[in-house]
Amino acid sequence: MGRFWSRSTAWLFVPLGLMVGLTTAFVVFRPVQVVPRIAKGPDYQLVDQNGEAVGPQELSGSLVLYGFGYTSDLTGGIDQTLADMRAFQAQVSSVESPVSLVLILFDDIRDTVEQRQEFAVAHHLDLINWRLLGGSANELKRTIGQGFGIYYEAVPLEKLPVSISLPQPEGNEYGYLQAERYVLVDATNIIRAEYRPPLAIDTAIRDVNLIIREQNSTGAGHTLNEAAHLFLCYPK
Repeated sequence: MGRFWSRSTAWLFVPLGLMVGLTTAFVVFRPVQVVPRIAKGPDYQLVDQNGEAVGPQELSGSLVLYGFGYTSDLTGGIDQTLADMRAFQAQVSSVESPVSLVLILFDDIRDTVEQRQEFAVAHHLDLINWRLLGGSANELKRTIGQGFGIYYEAVPLEKLPVSISLPQPEGNEYGYLQAERYVLVDATNIIRAEYRPPLAIDTAIRDVNLIIREQNSTGAGHTLNEAAHLFLCYPK
């Protein structure tokens, strides 16, 4: 053993061993956890309830929770989405960083600007923090389907889990099959998390706090966060 350490090259194993040990400890004990960076968010151009153009640039600097649906939904999906996003808003109000809620409505025919305004008023949505977005069929499909990777498809009402024996509003001959999801995007338009309804509020708020801590980190803290991404130290 003594002869081994007497060789000049043997001491090169010391920093290597320390590096391996530190790496192992970091992975096993996860002293820092981060929310994964899943993908770049879509660069879209939609219109809000006031008829104003909105894209990621207008939301830059704010974390965003996106929900998806359509106002004439008879399956209860839009009611669940509103309830989840409201619950999220109530809990995130104490976070010391801007957080926006965006509901993208994919019925390009019925969910007009006027309908989005009426829907917001009817459901008492706080439009300081909420945006109700719509647009052309092509831009919606590019944003929701391609950008966020969320499926939706217009189908006749009989293909939906609703009772068509109930009185139907005029012109409501179709609805949508959809993958019900929420997407959390950070202040730089990076998709960080995806959730299914009913939204686990505690998990979403935990993720928001982790993202805020990461974006505010500097120096050694920033290095630790980057190391956590490198070693996939994500919450379970």
